[in-house]
Amino acid sequence: MRTALSEYGFLSAKLKTRLSKRLGKEFLDSLIRAKSLPEAVQLLKGSDYEDTLKVYNETGDLAMAEAAMNARELQLYTELYRFLNEPVLSFIKALSLRFEIEQVKAAVRLWFDATVRGRSIAGKSGYLYQGVIVNAYAPDELVRAADIDGVIKAFGTTPYASIAGAELPKAVSERNLFDFELAMDRYFYREALAAAGRLGSKDRVIAERILHADVDAQNESRLLRYSGSSDKDVQTALSAHLFIPYG
Repeated sequence: MRTALSEYGFLSAKLKTRLSKRLGKEFLDSLIRAKSLPEAVQLLKGSDYEDTLKVYNETGDLAMAEAAMNARELQLYTELYRFLNEPVLSFIKALSLRFEIEQVKAAVRLWFDATVRGRSIAGKSGYLYQGVIVNAYAPDELVRAADIDGVIKAFGTTPYASIAGAELPKAVSERNLFDFELAMDRYFYREALAAAGRLGSKDRVIAERILHADVDAQNESRLLRYSGSSDKDVQTALSAHLFIPYG
């Protein structure tokens, strides 16, 4: 029988290494006190984020530097897959869907702005993450899609194709992506809880408890949007299934 040490020892060691590289409070305070953005960014020299400084120096584009930092974090996360065995591997991949879904939302928002709202998105697609987190799709093709069918094609065989097919027609007609993004969030929690259910009994209980608490926090945030609203408005929101189940 695998022990907790053999199952999670490597992940624990990797986590401790990452924590040791965190920027301290004094360093962060010095970033805040910097007189200008270029001065603040230069403080990253010699830190674990020096590659971000390099991107900024080459492009002068803070958003591009942030995109590079985000890509680095995602790559560090996904490279853990090769060190894991089932059922932990499936659970970690299910948790990784949270990051992937945020990338998908960003790409769909750009497509929506360009195609439905008629806004310029010139240069913005360059900030999208191009790597594979869990499911491979074509973000650039998605952003350039002429219509919903093009978006579905860009999603290929991923689960997002069916979500797009079910939700985007309404989103286009109502000019609002809320229901599409809510469907994406529901998909994440459904997959994460299913993967948690395949863990060993002790791990399953802990993982499910954390995921349920996370759902509650998401729904509480939605409820706060209705603070000060009439009881009728709150009941309408509840009856419209605007919240995430599983909490």
